[in-house]
Amino acid sequence: MLRSMYSGVSGLRNHQVKLDVIGNNIANVNTVSYKSSSISFQEVLGQTMQRATQPTDDGLGGTNPTQIGLGVSVGSISVNHTEGSIQTTDNPNDLAIDGQGYFVVSDGMRTAYTRAGNFTTDSLGNLVTSSGEKVMGWNKGKSSEIDYAKPLEPINLANISMESKETSELNFEGNFNTEEDSFDYNMTIYDSLGESHVITIQFDRDTTAPDERGYTYAIDSTSDGIDSISSTGSIEFNDDGTFNTTQLVTNDIDIEFKNGARDITIDSSDINFNEEKTTYYSNATSLSGNQDGYESGSLVGSGIDGNGNIVGNFSN
Repeated sequence: MLRSMYSGVSGLRNHQVKLDVIGNNIANVNTVSYKSSSISFQEVLGQTMQRATQPTDDGLGGTNPTQIGLGVSVGSISVNHTEGSIQTTDNPNDLAIDGQGYFVVSDGMRTAYTRAGNFTTDSLGNLVTSSGEKVMGWNKGKSSEIDYAKPLEPINLANISMESKETSELNFEGNFNTEEDSFDYNMTIYDSLGESHVITIQFDRDTTAPDERGYTYAIDSTSDGIDSISSTGSIEFNDDGTFNTTQLVTNDIDIEFKNGARDITIDSSDINFNEEKTTYYSNATSLSGNQDGYESGSLVGSGIDGNGNIVGNFSN
């Protein structure tokens, strides 16, 4: 009688555990990145009442053992780690992992791992979980590659700035009107301190070029911040209005500044005219140019790409 009661009680107790698992799954239906659990049962070792017997020589057959089970126990409670559905939110800091892996977070004392990517930033600019742990990662810095040998550090998006870059390359494209003999083009460049300056490129038709399809140019500046600048060059066009690359002549541009910025030299090989988009047609002159310098800037926005890299947008 006691054995039957124990078996029945074990069934009630362990099926209560099953209800606990089910209830926990239901309670966490809206929990970010929650992984549901499932339970399995196993039989408790049975009590042998009569051993098995083997057949005898007088023709009596063998018998199976007689066993009575002693109830049921929990075999395992397993977490389902399969990937759930990914949903779009309006928070740029909400992340999801496509595939295997975990986010690494820290409370300053211990490191933990989570699949929940509902992150925010605290008042100090740290990327944190909903319970305040800091999200850890590698800072790429100025290098082109991430050094994964370095220890993880908190991801902080405060007080990030970008240094200025002096101009080292000039690029031009556009149409030169067949009837225009001379025109000026102004371009903004930057020194090593991030200060902008305007230089002037004056194009004049080269009357010595074949069929006058060439221009000479001279670079000068009236900017108060430039102490000296001077450079010349020439371009030429084919008889179908396309750019003649073999006749392109460029010279280094040496620039001295008054504001304490270092002198710079723009190499002749870095003064470029787009071969396909520089033309000599009857259309109006429409020269455009760009350069690779910029002033310093501060972080104004950020996003995270598909590889987990945090990409910043700067004011410059």
